[in-house]
Amino acid sequence: MAGFEPGDFTAIGRRDVLALLLVSAARNVERGAAELIGEHSAPVKGFAQAHPSLKVLRDRIEHFDEYIRGTGRFQTTRGAQGLAVDLGGAAGLDFHSAYGGGSEGHTITFQSTELDNGKTVKKQYVVSIRAVTVAVRALARDTLSEAGQLDDEHLARCPMCQAPERI
Repeated sequence: MAGFEPGDFTAIGRRDVLALLLVSAARNVERGAAELIGEHSAPVKGFAQAHPSLKVLRDRIEHFDEYIRGTGRFQTTRGAQGLAVDLGGAAGLDFHSAYGGGSEGHTITFQSTELDNGKTVKKQYVVSIRAVTVAVRALARDTLSEAGQLDDEHLARCPMCQAPERI
């Protein structure tokens, strides 16, 4: 492609892989916080409300092999037959685009072909690396605080807890 060097694609690919790992790690932090301070605690509820599709994204990524084939949980009927969505020869999960820079850093858009009320639809999901990273850092700090483990000594030494948005 004109205007691109081979290294450009390699760098984008590396950021995509790291972004996908971040989604899984962020979901684990959310689950851990829910276990420690309760799923109805203000920090956990706030995180879930700010990133409602994080669990959905994690599930699609973790079970990508099923979603590629059209046999993922949200691609099959709930009946006894468990019929898969008709993909028409296309992949059921497509990493649509990735771009970097700007205030949100690296961003990935991917598309999943799913069943919604018995109809095949294409749903898009967007992962903003900066937004997820800042939210996870804040959730970790707020979880420590709720658990009574965030003291002045920790705050004095931990730049992440001092200002989660400073990345």
